Amino acid sequence: MAATIKDVSGMAGVAPSTVSYVLSGKAAQMKISKETEEKVFYAARSLNYRANLIAKNLRRKATRTIGIVFNDLFSSWANEVMAGVNDMLLPQGYQPLLGITFFNSERERKILNTFLDNQVEALIIQPNQDSADFYRRLSENSDIPLVFVGEGVRELSAKEFMLDGEAAGEAQVRHLYSLGHRKIALFTSDYVSVQSSLRIDGAMKAIRELGLEFPSGYLRTTRNMSPEQDINETMAMMRMASPPTAVAVVNDTIALRVMSGLSRADRNDVAVIGIGNLPESSYDMIDLSSIAEMRQEIGAAAGKYLMEVLSGRHSRDNETVLFHGSLLARSSTLGRSPQA
Repeated sequence: MAATIKDVSGMAGVAPSTVSYVLSGKAAQMKISKETEEKVFYAARSLNYRANLIAKNLRRKATRTIGIVFNDLFSSWANEVMAGVNDMLLPQGYQPLLGITFFNSERERKILNTFLDNQVEALIIQPNQDSADFYRRLSENSDIPLVFVGEGVRELSAKEFMLDGEAAGEAQVRHLYSLGHRKIALFTSDYVSVQSSLRIDGAMKAIRELGLEFPSGYLRTTRNMSPEQDINETMAMMRMASPPTAVAVVNDTIALRVMSGLSRADRNDVAVIGIGNLPESSYDMIDLSSIAEMRQEIGAAAGKYLMEVLSGRHSRDNETVLFHGSLLARSSTLGRSPQA
């Protein structure tokens, strides 16, 4: 017999309403202590409460829906990943349910709990490091397959599909070096991200192996989602006594703003390369060099994996699937020779 919310409340020693608030992600909002929250999660996990509820509903009728959570829809990233996912889901009769977090962890928890309450059969998430504990509890308290796309989560074993960030960062620096640049700066943001860390790690690895000098001012960190600071940080970097002749940026979005900052500083001679290959990066007036991220392929691979798991053709695993990005050299690097 499936466990009920009263069973969980009895084991945890709290009211049923407290169990409901905790499992729906409203513990902080209702000022429920961390100690009580952990008691509820422990009881739910011990009684397999969520898993039994889902199993009961799926025996009655499969929903044939997949919950998909992205951070935003401002760029083409989500659209291209979604196209790949749909290529795998729709022919199998599955429909995606889409939720957008806007980088808000509380909003993400509500979306995911709503998906679970509606018995989605699997989840595809563009993860946030701030939600690591929630993902951990989610995987422990639910039997449904969960995959991450585009990003990983530190200290959490899960199925991941993403760009080989370290190789991409290394490729950026080696491309700039091949063009004669020896003063190469790096740009990242303060948004905590496995991909950003991997890309900077790869770039720094190449800088060390190539024996390049790297003054402290050559690593610039800006605020997440702050276009004006990206531009100001670029202009400040160019006021250094020995400014860089080239800049490797963790993604195309920030790289486009770095180019704007260089233009304001009247330094369009400085080479810039990003990662991601956004559609606007190839526009004639921009022509940004970039390491392409295979977004549609990432989405298709995640969708195919879930279809095989749900059909029983593939057992679940937590292996990370990395996609090698390709260098697209354009005039933002090819047309900008290093100067002393």
